[in-house]
Amino acid sequence: MPDRQGARLRLEDGKLLQLDAGQAQTLYDELWRRAVAVRGAISAAAKIRHAQDSKAPAEARVEALNAEESRAIRAALGHDYRLPP
Repeated sequence: MPDRQGARLRLEDGKLLQLDAGQAQTLYDELWRRAVAVRGAISAAAKIRHAQDSKAPAEARVEALNAEESRAIRAALGHDYRLPP
């Protein structure tokens, strides 16, 4: 497996979620576990992987998520997770 980078995701409401490599992998795995039950989980996981594999500079690697993908991310993170303002 190649060394993967962190990921930056822009949720549909404009909030930016910045993940280190370990957090991105954990979220990726959780999205795949929910893939059958949660709409948007597969495409959100694909965007995480795309951000991790990008050769662009870190500040340019922001994947924009639609409403379904954002809901899938929030569901995978759990109800306790608070996004930064």
